[in-house]
Amino acid sequence: MFDLIITLSITVIAAALATFAAMRLWFRWHSRKSAAHPPALRMALDMSREALIACRDDRILHINTAGLRLLGENAASAIGQTVTNYIHPDYQVLCADSFEALLDEETATPAKLVQSSGRVLDVQITAWRSPDETADVLVSLRDISDLMRANHNVAAQLKRLNSILDTALDAIIVSDQNGLIETFNNAASAMFGFDPREVLGKPLGTLFVDPVLARTASAMALTARRKDGSTFPAEMSLSACQLDDRLLSTALIRDVTERRMIENHLAHAATHDSLTSLPNRNLLLERLQAAIAGSARSGKILALWFFDLNGIKTVNDVMGHAAATSC
Repeated sequence: MFDLIITLSITVIAAALATFAAMRLWFRWHSRKSAAHPPALRMALDMSREALIACRDDRILHINTAGLRLLGENAASAIGQTVTNYIHPDYQVLCADSFEALLDEETATPAKLVQSSGRVLDVQITAWRSPDETADVLVSLRDISDLMRANHNVAAQLKRLNSILDTALDAIIVSDQNGLIETFNNAASAMFGFDPREVLGKPLGTLFVDPVLARTASAMALTARRKDGSTFPAEMSLSACQLDDRLLSTALIRDVTERRMIENHLAHAATHDSLTSLPNRNLLLERLQAAIAGSARSGKILALWFFDLNGIKTVNDVMGHAAATSC
């Protein structure tokens, strides 16, 4: 969508520049013939899709059909009016001194136009003076309200997207088809210790000890590397997205250090005595079954050594479990 808006903007600007250049040449050529506006000039103005206004001392001498449609006026009402009347007060300075601020400008200037109904439109305005001795000025207006609304909608969507990215608990990193980082949210900064400016444009693989080869993955266990060089276990999900002619990858990364610690603790508690941390019956049976199976495969003799410690109960009763454990 962003690329589409940029393309539309470039198209609008290019079309406006082409129209302004052509009309300037036409206006200069005809103004050499007569200070007044001949019928041919009026016909050319009416054929243009741009709102074109020929004026003198800010008063409208002629306005084409597109101009009347843009102003929401008819010819009888518009002729003789000042162009300033249709320009929003915040932008009327552009009309001062017969559009002195706009004359000889090669690019269009953004402004706001007020229609006869009171509706406000976003426009681009350009003006140039006749090269003869008259004070005639040709003003061109282009309605860019739709483009401005599209830009506003894109900006709003981008703001919402950034808000979601910045409040997400998981690190979200977007990279391009070459694996170079384009987006690095707040959670990613907190997780890896990098400021976004330090990693934008860098390969995604620099954040991990293990190579990142896949373009998509539901859950990938990796060892991640922080800015200070320390490492931590991470779980990453990768998804690919085609945006126009670009292939982007979105990585959702979660620090699983705490989960791994809990898993290791539970695994240790299941196979070791909580008091002595020595292997318990479960681990004994597991190892014994594995040893018996190994003995059957190899044909080697398996021996089990069992012994009892006398007096441990007395030590427990008299001196406590901690003393008995240290024995």
